Amino acid sequence: ESAGGSASDQGLSTILFPVVNRKDVQILLAQYLPSFANEQTVYPLPKKSLQRYLFRKLLPAVVICIPLIIVYLQWGLLSIVLLPIGYYWGYLAFKNAGWVINDNRLQLSFRVISKTTVLIQRNKIQSMKSKTSYFQRRNGLQTISVTIKSGVLGKSFVVKDLDERDADSIVGWYSYS
Repeated sequence: ESAGGSASDQGLSTILFPVVNRKDVQILLAQYLPSFANEQTVYPLPKKSLQRYLFRKLLPAVVICIPLIIVYLQWGLLSIVLLPIGYYWGYLAFKNAGWVINDNRLQLSFRVISKTTVLIQRNKIQSMKSKTSYFQRRNGLQTISVTIKSGVLGKSFVVKDLDERDADSIVGWYSYS
């Protein structure tokens, strides 16, 4: 995504390297965008957020499996294959999520289907918010949402279930105080 836009953009976005081998990303960034080019270790999510990631990805599989088993019994039992797929998907989403701050740049990593890494300059962020649900509060977790101006509206990037201290440090970094 590129930060900035106008009414005539029609919500179009720019993706720099849509399909690039992971080892080649730093080389390409150094060549075309040197200000984004130093790689740092991403801070991972705390282990206590793993169960929430697994639950979110297993729930749709369970919702699909139960009616299929009830209606089609023997053929419906084949849908149980969705459970390990959902488990693995949740585990990958947990392992790929993280963040790092480097001077005036925030890097967020997350997975919906494929892994996405977003590099955002501090002055390009339109808004940042952290929110906590009841269940997150019980586990000391928060969700961070960062919005940049992209096209007419904006584009938001979300990392769920960060440790409270990590989320507070990200919001503190952005607050310019």
